[in-house]
Amino acid sequence: MINTIATSGTWTLGPVPGLNTLQATVQGTPLAVTFTATGDPSFWSSHAALPTFRFVLGAAALNGFVYAVGGMNFEDMATVEAYDPATNSWATRAPLPSTRSELSVAAVNGVLYAFGGIRDRAVVGTVEAYDPVTDSWTPRAPMPTPRADVGIAVVNGIIYTVGGASATSAVGTVEAYDPATDTWSAKSAMPTPRWSLGAAEVGGIIYAVGGMSYETFWMATVEAYDPASDTWTTKASLPTPRFGLGVAAIDGRVYAMGGSTQVGSYSEITAILEAYDPGTNTWTRKPSMLGPREYMATAVLQGLVYVVGGMGGNSELLEAYHP
Repeated sequence: MINTIATSGTWTLGPVPGLNTLQATVQGTPLAVTFTATGDPSFWSSHAALPTFRFVLGAAALNGFVYAVGGMNFEDMATVEAYDPATNSWATRAPLPSTRSELSVAAVNGVLYAFGGIRDRAVVGTVEAYDPVTDSWTPRAPMPTPRADVGIAVVNGIIYTVGGASATSAVGTVEAYDPATDTWSAKSAMPTPRWSLGAAEVGGIIYAVGGMSYETFWMATVEAYDPASDTWTTKASLPTPRFGLGVAAIDGRVYAMGGSTQVGSYSEITAILEAYDPGTNTWTRKPSMLGPREYMATAVLQGLVYVVGGMGGNSELLEAYHP
């Protein structure tokens, strides 16, 4: 009789598709098998849950932490919590002076900035800056055009607020904030007015992805803004039209994740992840999130895309995408 029992040794796998080696022990004899791996090596991981459940919040990475700012849980919130990847734990920070939801957040030069949003059912242009060294907030020059649910991105130290909702409609307004001078300047409007979109920067270009308006739900529109020429161009449409999605950029790609998409005549929360390559103007499907969610926030830290808060089956979990 042939003994068919083998003991498993160690797997030695490359970090990307390509040549790999499987090392094992078969009946006491070392065995190495070399093979070529194919496929997408990217994946999602789950981390410590956000202590305070909320959606339509803002998030940004700053000094090695992911900050979750404001949001809503049936009422506008001022809560600020910081996640430390080194310890997989959250800590409470000084709350926003102005309670609000549907705000947008960005970080520049060691300071966190919170823009606009909704407070007491009214659209506001409030801007506040957080200093992690002193754990304190200070008021800054308000947005010239109060808005909620704007797309936000940073280019060369300037924060761009893109589109959003005014008190009466979706807008294409683009305004740029200079933290160094605490001043605002108007820029060319986004061609397609919308709110609940996402925005991210690659190579000095800002990509505005998805969103919605009163006329059109589940938008697939992708438009790119060049701050150097103050001009917009249309790009390949998002394969899965949606609003309330998360958008982030890493390693020269723009990632669109989650949100609410159309199923028949209804809206359904999705876990879909799609990646845009600016070099080829094409989208590619990537591994879906661990669970569907919408109205979350995203932040990029240490080579990972973190998804924070939102609404959905796993929205209390902090998820990280490993490209």
